[in-house]
Amino acid sequence: MPESEAHVKIKKIIYGKFNEWYGASIREFYDEGHKLDVYAVTSEGYSIYAEVIWDPSKSHFKDDLLSIERSDADIIITIVNPEILENAARVREFEKTLVSKRKAGTKMSPMLNGHKILDNPGSVNHEIKQIVDVLLSEKREQRARDQQKKIEIFRVSKEVLLKSSHLLKGHLGYLEEKGNEYHAKSRIPGEIENIIKHSSVLSSIGNRTEKEKIKSILEKGAIYGGLTTTQQFLKFSNEIREWANEANSIQIDLS
Repeated sequence: MPESEAHVKIKKIIYGKFNEWYGASIREFYDEGHKLDVYAVTSEGYSIYAEVIWDPSKSHFKDDLLSIERSDADIIITIVNPEILENAARVREFEKTLVSKRKAGTKMSPMLNGHKILDNPGSVNHEIKQIVDVLLSEKREQRARDQQKKIEIFRVSKEVLLKSSHLLKGHLGYLEEKGNEYHAKSRIPGEIENIIKHSSVLSSIGNRTEKEKIKSILEKGAIYGGLTTTQQFLKFSNEIREWANEANSIQIDLS
């Protein structure tokens, strides 16, 4: 069904303002098979998505909510036909989506009355710009907290990897020298487990390329983690040392 004149007009106004404010916006941007009404990216790399829900029918409303639910934009602005604001069922459905997206870390506005934009396009410069600015500020603060948390995770895991790598190689050396007379065999599995655990932790904060590099470390770790006998540890001692060094050298881009 063709979009209404009001729907098209609001999209055009928001597109123009996003382009004016952020210098990079696009209408009818396709994301995961869904057409997003207006999409912009700030110079800092934050993505802003504006969805205009104008058809108040249940089916169209649910389709538009699905686009919002599936979007990975940092900030979402929703502009609606005021008829929707008067429909308790629609408001309820939107609020469920709003809570879900906010819990996931998305900064999202409540539903905004589209008639205000149609009646006074200039109001966008104040009302919507103010809303977006507040949400951008919240996103910056969130990113700073996430970054600090990422730095601390990296620090702790690197310390464990350094210590466990050193201990593991020491235990292997004693095992090669003294065999079962030394208690190394009982300590090796624990250090292997520590290395696997903290390599996995670093993978969780790494980018796609870093995750791929760590993947091979985890795959090898699954093999070494299954060893139990002195003969097995001695057979793979050199490979385990190399593996421990590889895990200890993991680096994550913290920028």
